[in-house]
Amino acid sequence: NIPPRYMEKALEMAVYQPNSYKMQLPRAVNAASPSQKSWERYRRQFINPSMINKGAQFMCAHKNALRKARVDYGVPPEVILGIIGVETAYGGNTGHYRVLDTLATIAFNAPRRVDYFQNELAKYILMCYQNGWDPAALYGAIDGGFGIAQFMPSSYIDYAVSYNGNIPDLMLANDAIVSIANYIKQHGWKVVNLFISMPVTAAQPAKS
Repeated sequence: NIPPRYMEKALEMAVYQPNSYKMQLPRAVNAASPSQKSWERYRRQFINPSMINKGAQFMCAHKNALRKARVDYGVPPEVILGIIGVETAYGGNTGHYRVLDTLATIAFNAPRRVDYFQNELAKYILMCYQNGWDPAALYGAIDGGFGIAQFMPSSYIDYAVSYNGNIPDLMLANDAIVSIANYIKQHGWKVVNLFISMPVTAAQPAKS
């Protein structure tokens, strides 16, 4: 249901993005692709004083949206905070590639996952058409994910929701929070209350 001329004009604006192409090559061919990291190295990248402080600040700044996510979707704040921290360092790194360029490059040139990325490109153009957005104006990651939540276009269409009832904008932290909560709930998240009985004792001074 996209007017043909609208899609043609969108695709005419797409520019080949070599970095997106390289990321789809097998690791042996693409020497620039990141090597596998051990859990210890990966953990240090995200769990450190700087990231913890960013997470705490983000949590305080958006406590109402995090509360809404818990109440309306049953997803606790720590789960959402962990996802946003890993994806974009709490909105500090949402990507600097044009989404149109990355998706078009991979959809028409990459050696693998072509069907998936052609679908994502179509959903991206549909998303822009429905929301009245300029397809060339949205920036994101090297693989087409965008916004604080790093949703792909199909995930935006299926799961993005607005905190205030407007058109969802995943560059807004509150919209990203509730959209992540909706995504998780729709994929089967179950609320489980665990009550653990533990004895309460007075703290003992540490022995020297």
